[in-house]
Amino acid sequence: MPQRLCPPDQLFEPQAAGAEAQPLNLTPMVDVIFILLVFFLCVSQLKSGTLDIRMARVDPNATRGPGPQPEEPLLVEINRGGEVVVGGRRYRDLAPLARALKAFPRSRGGKQRVLLRGDTAVPHGLVMKVLATLHGAGLGAVEFEVEPSREER
Repeated sequence: MPQRLCPPDQLFEPQAAGAEAQPLNLTPMVDVIFILLVFFLCVSQLKSGTLDIRMARVDPNATRGPGPQPEEPLLVEINRGGEVVVGGRRYRDLAPLARALKAFPRSRGGKQRVLLRGDTAVPHGLVMKVLATLHGAGLGAVEFEVEPSREER
């Protein structure tokens, strides 16, 4: 038996007493819910990753690019004791380091490369503070120095 459609002028009028209510067709809604479920399951599988990271070992040939090599970078080192060494001077606090970095002469074009070298025992938070200090001093082109993996030596 075909379903009767309600004329537009009677859409919001209450049905007469005793009239049979039309059943609601839920099939399209269920289809959309299943499609969304499958979509989010697929996306969640793509984004799932673990935080088991071990860094600082790379193929030394993969980091060298062709072309002319730029000027010597400013070397910033962080030792196990938490000292930051720049140009042979040791800094235990970041405030004097920030002042020294702001006074540091820039290379041609004002874009000074910075090479950051840190011990593996240095806390990540200290590295991030040093990066923020470098950025605050206008030294944003920071590169991390890594050690070649043992297989490549």
